[in-house]
Amino acid sequence: MTSHPPDIYDKIASKYDSFYQDAKSYREDNIVSHIMASHGIGTGVVVDVGCGPGHSIRLLDFDPNDYIGVDPSCGMLAKARCSFPEHYFKRGTAESIPVKDPVDSIIATFGSFSYCPRPVDAVEEMHRCLKPGGKLAVMAYSDKNEGGLILQSEGLIANRHLYTANSLKSLFSSKFENVKVYGVRASSSPFMWVDYLIGKWFPSMCTHLIVTATKGGSNAA
Repeated sequence: MTSHPPDIYDKIASKYDSFYQDAKSYREDNIVSHIMASHGIGTGVVVDVGCGPGHSIRLLDFDPNDYIGVDPSCGMLAKARCSFPEHYFKRGTAESIPVKDPVDSIIATFGSFSYCPRPVDAVEEMHRCLKPGGKLAVMAYSDKNEGGLILQSEGLIANRHLYTANSLKSLFSSKFENVKVYGVRASSSPFMWVDYLIGKWFPSMCTHLIVTATKGGSNAA
């Protein structure tokens, strides 16, 4: 059955984390954290769009005082608040981020951006919410992705956007500077750096994409 993403993730919130405790997922996590850290994500206040149960907090060790988790799923937010009671979470979407003051970084990890029904509006909203010079890192499904294993295992289907490296770069270049796209893959190779370099040089071969970018201007200005 096809449902809206918030409804779907309400249904699977209680067991979501259990799907990402294998070696492949840990390798993907390490690659994602490396890309985000190298882009300067984690300095200052960060908004985590599509935060789910708070997986990014474990991955990047965000300070509770500098973190705002946003998700449209009440079930996911309840799980996140239970797991991370010191962090702040609020219901919202990528097209309507519930923050008034500009922040230093925005992230949207693990394909959450692909479920935005209005991606152009989401890009404009992220631009609004960032300080001049602020950073973003957004992860989406590529056109090589065959579908979320979690949703398939539960017999659920959600509408989503699949991107090529070029289409994702073009979308964010309309509002941001220094736009780069990386691929994320996790193979059986014993060397994580092999997967990282393939994703960096050949993102079109990967099932997930990460776009990093900077809002124009300077905080010093």
